[in-house]
Amino acid sequence: MGHLKKAIITFIAISSVSVISVMANQDVALQIDQWYKTAFQLSSVSTLQEREKGLLEISNSAKEQQKVEKKEAASQIESFLLNTIIQSKARIQNHEEEYLIRLKSAQTVLEESISDETAENEKAQLDAEITAEVEEMLSKVLGE
Repeated sequence: MGHLKKAIITFIAISSVSVISVMANQDVALQIDQWYKTAFQLSSVSTLQEREKGLLEISNSAKEQQKVEKKEAASQIESFLLNTIIQSKARIQNHEEEYLIRLKSAQTVLEESISDETAENEKAQLDAEITAEVEEMLSKVLGE
């Protein structure tokens, strides 16, 4: 019986160790599973936070670039506007000067024309007066 007791005790001990080992393995597997899930969640959260941070940086960079380009465009438009205004004023001034030159030229021609007409009119009037006086003198001299 001693042998049987030893065999039964050994069997019970081995069974107990096996049961404890199986239970321990299940507990370890559960712990590993929970650890993996927690690590995965933390990793996922970390990855999402990094992506969110990266997207935010890209968004901020794009906004800054947009501000810079907007300022450059406004500056170019302002420069174009000022150049256009300056060129337009210069063209208007040149046109005005050309118009005044033509006007002065026309005025001179008209003044010369009027002066010539006035001189001819005065000459014709003097001729008429002289002719009238000569005729009057001749009629007095000739007795008519």
